[in-house]
Amino acid sequence: MVATISTPQYLLDQARRRFTPSINNFPGMGLVERKLLNTQFPEHKLADPPPGSGLKPVVGDAGLPVIGHIIEMLRGGPDYLMFMYRTKGPVIFGDSPVMPAVAALGPDAAQVIYSNRNKDYSQQGWVPVIGPFFHRGLMLLDFEEHLFHRRIMQEAFTRSRLVSYVEQMDKVVSQVVADDWVV
Repeated sequence: MVATISTPQYLLDQARRRFTPSINNFPGMGLVERKLLNTQFPEHKLADPPPGSGLKPVVGDAGLPVIGHIIEMLRGGPDYLMFMYRTKGPVIFGDSPVMPAVAALGPDAAQVIYSNRNKDYSQQGWVPVIGPFFHRGLMLLDFEEHLFHRRIMQEAFTRSRLVSYVEQMDKVVSQVVADDWVV
């Protein structure tokens, strides 16, 4: 069963949201986004790779002063990441004034990082982002400790259990929206 919310009030609310001004529908933002995507900002290296390693440096840019690439990210979402993957490659550096970050994009990078066979990638990079909300949460644990706790949690996320969770949520949400939704 697929979750559905189709009451008339919900659909009207969705339509109102589409007409509420935001960065995605503000007049001229498409033109601004295209201009930014075609702008070559000054690039710099995150760091030099170890000598003799044969590795390439991770290169990136800061985008616009203060706001970086926020317009492209908000307007493009996953399309912006695909654009970066096609134009810059699988590893990019975003020198954001808020939080500089390296992104690994594409299937090969995802496999290397998520399998983490050599234990090269720590989860500690997430601490500034979600640490205040999920102190020592599963996503913030490293290596054997992460694996131990993930195996315990894995039982709650089998396909059959997820299907039953969605069915239960759909019943509750549909009833609340139909009976108690304040318009």
